Amino acid sequence: MELTGQRSGRLTALQRLDEKKRGNEVWLARCDCGKCVKVIASDFLHGRIKSCGCARKGKNVRDLRNMQFGNLTAIERLSEKKGSSYLWLCKCSCGNTTTASAAELTSGRKKSCGCLKTAHCKQMAKDIAGQRFGKLTALYATKKRAGGSVVWVCKCECGRLCEASYNELKAGNQKSCGCLKNEHAAPAAFQWEELTAQAYRQRRIRSDNTSGYTGVQQTRSGKWHAYIMVHKRTYHLGTYSDLQQAVFVRRRAEDLVLGQSEEQVAQTLRQMLCQINSQPFCDLAAVLAEAEKNQTKQEEIKELQHGG
Repeated sequence: MELTGQRSGRLTALQRLDEKKRGNEVWLARCDCGKCVKVIASDFLHGRIKSCGCARKGKNVRDLRNMQFGNLTAIERLSEKKGSSYLWLCKCSCGNTTTASAAELTSGRKKSCGCLKTAHCKQMAKDIAGQRFGKLTALYATKKRAGGSVVWVCKCECGRLCEASYNELKAGNQKSCGCLKNEHAAPAAFQWEELTAQAYRQRRIRSDNTSGYTGVQQTRSGKWHAYIMVHKRTYHLGTYSDLQQAVFVRRRAEDLVLGQSEEQVAQTLRQMLCQINSQPFCDLAAVLAEAEKNQTKQEEIKELQHGG
């Protein structure tokens, strides 16, 4: 196919090249602007390509001059681009000038030089200085934001300073520096210290329990695993082939550690396991009955002392 000298739009075919694209010949063509480009012969013949690209420049660019977008008025199109969109010099209603791409203006993503955002932030930063929220008193606003909400420095009744967002304060989600949470946790610790083995055993057994005894579970191998949870921490008491052995160890642990502080529990259990492992389990039912009898006597003595 001979195309030398033929024209398609602004292009003039110069010479055939030793390459093909999509099974078609590739020709070198010169544009009227002086730029040489490679073109596919079929595209050149059917007029699907008519320039090096210069004909498209500015052809489909929308004229936004003197059009208003929010607080911005487009003044002049600049030669720079943001992505594939031309930048426009704009004047804001507040008097400042700024640049914005045509896409930002027409889509509404940019409506001011930034003054609208500043005004919105000031409106959101409602003055709550001196107001109380639970144990907190708002002192002053910071420049920080949490989820779009202004962060305030607050003073707690305990004397500590902390930060809380406006939304958290208004919704009542934050009422102290954290001391209120600690106060709620204190009674639970006190109840643990006062808990007796008898009351502990009267608790409802979990539905997934496989032994019928709290703190004893059957393993996949068929053995029995004993454990106890004290102060939100689980202590493993060993695995035993006999269910009564596991129950004995578990109840012995209850008798010893209930009412103890967190620091004493680990040492007490360690000593108990050493003592149990050093002695054979003979007549466990009698040993268990004796232990429960002693515990009952101790509780009766305490009740008599309190009653006296």
